[in-house]
Amino acid sequence: MKGIVLSTHPTISKWKTLKAKLGFFDRIYNSGPAGKVWEPWVMEEVDVVPKVVNGRIDHAWLEALQLPYFNKGYDFVKFHGSIAQKKAWGIEPNLGGSNPKDKTEYEVMYFFADEKTLRKGLNRFEQTGGHEGAHGFYQETTLPDMTHFWHDKTPDISGLFIIINWNLYQPRRMALKKQKNLLESLVAALKASFAVKAPTGTIDRLQPLVERKAANVILEMKRLGHEVRVVEGFRSLERQKELYEQGRTTPGAVVTNAKAGESFHNYGVAVDFVFRKEGYNASSALWNLLGKVGKLQGFEWGGDWKGFKDRPHFELPLGYNLKDFQTGKVDYNKFK
Repeated sequence: MKGIVLSTHPTISKWKTLKAKLGFFDRIYNSGPAGKVWEPWVMEEVDVVPKVVNGRIDHAWLEALQLPYFNKGYDFVKFHGSIAQKKAWGIEPNLGGSNPKDKTEYEVMYFFADEKTLRKGLNRFEQTGGHEGAHGFYQETTLPDMTHFWHDKTPDISGLFIIINWNLYQPRRMALKKQKNLLESLVAALKASFAVKAPTGTIDRLQPLVERKAANVILEMKRLGHEVRVVEGFRSLERQKELYEQGRTTPGAVVTNAKAGESFHNYGVAVDFVFRKEGYNASSALWNLLGKVGKLQGFEWGGDWKGFKDRPHFELPLGYNLKDFQTGKVDYNKFK
C-alpha cells in the first residue's frame, strides 16, 4: 500500500522535521496485525488553491486533485495546508481536518498544520494526519469508527493503529493491485533481460506477446506453489552458433540440434524455463504441470516432441513455421 501527502504549505520543504513526520506515518500505518504493508510515505508540493464551500473544501474539487494519484497506485492521498492558508481560504475555524464520506474507492482527506503546531500537546501534523487516515480505514471497511472515541480519550492516535488490520481494507482491490504490480515487475524484468541486439539488426528482443505469456506462466506456477524463472528468451545468432558447437567442436554436452537461424529463440518467440527450487532435476510430474500451464497460455511445449524432448522449452510461433521466420514471411504485428 502507498500513501502521499500533497502539501501546499509554503515552507514545508524547509522543515527540518519533515522526514520524521512522514516516518511517524510509516510507523503507525505498519504497526497493526497486517504487519509492514505500507511503503514509506512521501510528500509532494502542489501549487493549488482549493474551492471552499460553507467552510469546507469542496468534495468534487478534492476528488479531482487526488484521483490521478490514486490511478498511480496510491491508496491514501492527504491534502495538507498551513494554518494561515486555512484562515485565508475561509475554512471553518474549529476544523483541523476532514475525511468526508463518499462512494469512491479511494479516500479523500485533508488537514491543516504548521511544523510545530500542537494538538493536545502532541504534533498536530502527525496527530491530525493520522486521525483522518484512521477515518479512512473505518469508512472503507464499514467497521464501527473508533477514531473519535480513541482520540477523545488519549491525545496520541498511534495506539489506535495497533488494532487497525489493513488486510480488511478493500481486499479485492488490494489483491488485484498486488497481482498487477507483480505482473508489471515481471514484464519489466523480462524486458531488461532480453533487450540485447541481434546481429541482423531486425529481431533484437523477445516479442511482446511472448513476454506477457511467459509472465503469466510464472504467475500461475507461483500460485500453484512451484516457482519458475526464464533462463533464456531471445537468442542471438552468435549465441545460437556457440550452443550448437558445444559438444561438437567445443567442450561440453550437446544441448541443441539447431544451427544459427534454426531456432525459434532467434526470432524472439521462444523461452526456456527452469524451476527455482528443483532446477532441471524436477520430477516428471512438475515438468508435466509446467507443460500444462504453458500450453494453456498457447505455447507449444518441447516436452511433447516425439524425438528429442526439451522440457524447459516453450515456443509461440502462432502458426508460422521456421521457414516463414527465416524468409521474412511473418507479420510481427501479431506478436505485439
